[in-house]
Amino acid sequence: ERHAHADGLLEALGDRVPQVRLQAWIGQIEARGGGPLDLSDLDVRARVVETAEGFLDLGFDGVHYNIEPWLPGDERFLDLLRQTRAVTERRGAVLSVSSMDIEPAPRAGDAVRLVFSQAQLWDAGYYREVSAQVDQVAVMVYDSGMPTDSLFGAYVGRQTRLIAAAIEDDTTLFVGTPSYDEPNLGHRPEAENVATTIRAVRKVLPDLAPQRRRETGLAIYAEWTTTHDEWQHYQDAWLGEE
Repeated sequence: ERHAHADGLLEALGDRVPQVRLQAWIGQIEARGGGPLDLSDLDVRARVVETAEGFLDLGFDGVHYNIEPWLPGDERFLDLLRQTRAVTERRGAVLSVSSMDIEPAPRAGDAVRLVFSQAQLWDAGYYREVSAQVDQVAVMVYDSGMPTDSLFGAYVGRQTRLIAAAIEDDTTLFVGTPSYDEPNLGHRPEAENVATTIRAVRKVLPDLAPQRRRETGLAIYAEWTTTHDEWQHYQDAWLGEE
């Protein structure tokens, strides 16, 4: 019942923006985070893959997984990606995943988890394992807790450099670009916003290898919070300078 009008949506967008690839967003909170999704169950993983294939049957060009929490080293997630990749490769579809921040220094994630057990900082090795199974990673660098735009910009820049160095060369990297205005402990809109993220990623791009530059983009979140001015800034400051 949640996608009763998917066929109509696909037809309408196919007519109006045929150049846009349409991927089905599949998200849930995992049991370790208090949610209903228990990926330790082999049958549950199989049903998630069946769901993904069902969206491809509807006509979507790929699937995007957004499952949290996702801790580094978790083999259950890697198994889910392997199973799904077998389906998407057979169908000529795209597999994409929302990814976590990378640890700023080796073993930093272990130290953080001594205090915050659910901290999702991935190490470079796990990032490479995930990226080997997918076509795209979209890192959620927002909700960083950075209080100023300069600090958030520096954080985004470092995350982009480290993740770009960790993942497979042919895996596309999308840097999460926050456009939502609701402040909370981790998000200050005056610091975390579209303009700051674009500026930070633009500063890093010249230092990346040519193929990595071609495989690096932005993932604006969320569509329903993005204003006309923010879309225009994205058009001018990102797409306009390609």
